[in-house]
This record gives sequence, structure tokens and C-alpha cells, in this order.
Amino acid sequence: GECVFASEIDEDLQGVYQKNFNIKARGDIRAVNPEEVPQHDLLCAGFPCQPFSKAGGQMGWDDAVRGTVFWNIIEILRLRRPKLVILENVAHFVRHDEGNTYQKVKQALESLGYTVDYHQFSPHQFSVPQIRERIYMVGSLGSLVGFAWPKTETETIERALEQVISERERQRRAWAATERFVKSGAVIKDVFGRLGKED
Repeated sequence: GECVFASEIDEDLQGVYQKNFNIKARGDIRAVNPEEVPQHDLLCAGFPCQPFSKAGGQMGWDDAVRGTVFWNIIEILRLRRPKLVILENVAHFVRHDEGNTYQKVKQALESLGYTVDYHQFSPHQFSVPQIRERIYMVGSLGSLVGFAWPKTETETIERALEQVISERERQRRAWAATERFVKSGAVIKDVFGRLGKED
């Protein structure tokens, strides 16, 4: 697939898009006219989590700066009608305001014809030694038949660390064996070189 549009408010991170995807990211999505977003098949977005996070003020939609970005996403979906949408936010999102916040998001997507589901994941469940619980919401125009959430590989941070350490140890041993092989080759070459001189 090809990334046709990106929006990132942080100027330093805009440079990361340029390096990784060779695409110049636009700034604040609230300042972008939806007409400027090219046609696409999949919209992937993570709207600001602070309004819905326990670590933030939990102002939700009342956060006039960060709590409104979701509706910019809705306007893009309304105009471009991509077949699929993936949204990400903090794990607490589905419980914020006694679940009303998630229901509002779900209803907005359903009003555009998307069937919606969500699941909570953390990197440590995929052998990455980091606990960062997040909610992932998927939407599909028409139906989610045939869609399946990925199966987790590990359920505890200890197991994730164990797998990473095991992999690092395997790599260390492989590198040590390579070094021994290279050194043995150098020794053999040196021996044969000396024999040649003696002849």
C-alpha cells in the first residue's frame, strides 16, 4: 500500500514521516480542509488521548483544543468514505464518562455506515517489553465478517522480557560463534602462510 496523506502537529515528528515514508506530513489536522485529503482505502488515526486519560484532565469533548479532533476525522470519513478505519486511544477511553464517550464515537461511525468493534492491546502481549495499554477501534463499511483480531503472543511483561532476553542471548551466542570462526580462519591462514615461507 501507499501512504497518501499524513498529519502531525509536532514539527520534529513531521521529519520522521519524511524519512520513513517519503511524505511531507501536514500540521494540525484541524487546519486542514477535508477536500485536501486524497481518496484512500484505509484511514488510520490516533486522536489526542489527554482529554480521555486518567493522567489528563478527563475533560473529554469539552477540551476545546484536543477533544474535538475526532470530529475532524469524521468529516474526512464522510467525504472520502474509505472502506476501513482504525482508531487508537488510551485504554480508559471506553470507560470514560461511564462509557458514553465510546458510545458517541461508535454511533458517529455507525451513522456513516461503519460496523465497529474494539479491542485492548499492549506491546508486551507481542513480545515487546513495554506495558502501554491502548484501545484499538476498527470500522468497516458494511461488515466485519472475516475480520479477526491478532492473537497475542505473551500475556505478562515477565514473559515478554524473557523472550527478548532469550532472543538477545541467541544472537550473542551466534555472534560469538561467528567471531570464533573468523578467528580460527585467521589462525589457519596464518599457519599456512608460515608453512609457505618455510618451504
